[in-house]
Order: sequence, then structure tokens, then C-alpha cells
Amino acid sequence: MKRLMLFLVISFVAIFSNAFAHKITAFTDLEGNKLTIYSYFSDGTPAKHAQVIIYDEKTGKKVITGYTDNEGNYECRLPHTGKFKVVVNAELGHRAVAEVSYGSVKRAAVEGISASKNDSQKIARAGVSVDEMRKVVREELRPIDRKLLKIEEQVSGIHLKDIFGGLGWIVGIFGAAAFGYSFRRKEV
Repeated sequence: MKRLMLFLVISFVAIFSNAFAHKITAFTDLEGNKLTIYSYFSDGTPAKHAQVIIYDEKTGKKVITGYTDNEGNYECRLPHTGKFKVVVNAELGHRAVAEVSYGSVKRAAVEGISASKNDSQKIARAGVSVDEMRKVVREELRPIDRKLLKIEEQVSGIHLKDIFGGLGWIVGIFGAAAFGYSFRRKEV
């Protein structure tokens, strides 16, 4: 009986402690070959000093490793074109994975929606290069990207109903185990 109670207490603590864990999200922004990673927990706090590993999807090898700063940000330059897998490992086993394409696939899609000949001539007369224009647009869109990330964090977070549902399962499993144990003791 003491073993069963010890097992139940340890199981309850282990399962219940995971109910308060929070998800980590990694948002990536690619400008040329410069990759910026923003990493946050579901409650909005930045993933400080989280390990960042970037893998080449084709070979599966690590290409870049580093750590996020106090704001949960990390910047690097991708070594070559291709697809990459970004993994952010924070404390207590929290992990986020994102994919990034740099070069041929992504660039072709961007070039396919470039400005028309008339628009390009207007931009050239204004004395602004297309790259400068893209940079300005990216800077203007960055707050919107951050707001979308916050909305995603709120939607994907753990809610009170999830915690009570998990507790219900735990109580049900422990109740079934106790019933089985008491039934077995009556037969003996």
C-alpha cells in the first residue's frame, strides 16, 4: 500500500508540474542571407539565452550554433542557399522548430511578384533602389509580424479548461487504479 501511495504521489507531481509548462515559439525573418530569430514563450516572455542550432536540410548537418540575447533574439548570416531547419532549445526541455528557405525557391517567388516595368521606372526616377524599398517595407511590417506572433502565442497557449481537463484525467486514472487495487485486495 505504501508503494502504491508513493507511486501515486510521484506520478501526480510529475504530471501536474507539466500542466504549467508553456510553449516556446520561434519566429524567423530573412533579409538577403541575414536571418533574425525572435523566440518567445507562450506567456510573452522572451526565451533568454536559449540555444539556437541551424541545420542544413539537405545534409542534416549543423551549420550555425549560438544563443539568443536577453530579448530572445538571435541574428546570423546563412552560409549558402537552400533550406534550413532552425531549432531553439530553451530551459526545461522547451523546443521550437522553424524552417527557412534562402535562395532559389524563395528568391524566385519574390522575383515573380516584382514591380512592373512602369513601376520600376517610377522607383528609379525617385532615386530609390528596389533593395532599399524592400528594406523599408520590411521595417514597416516588423511591428505587424510581432503582433501576429503575440496572437499566435495567445491562441496556442495553455488555457484553464486544458488544466482542468488534464486534472480530470489524472483523477480518473488514479481512481481506476485505486478501484483495481481495492478489488484485488478483497479477493485475497
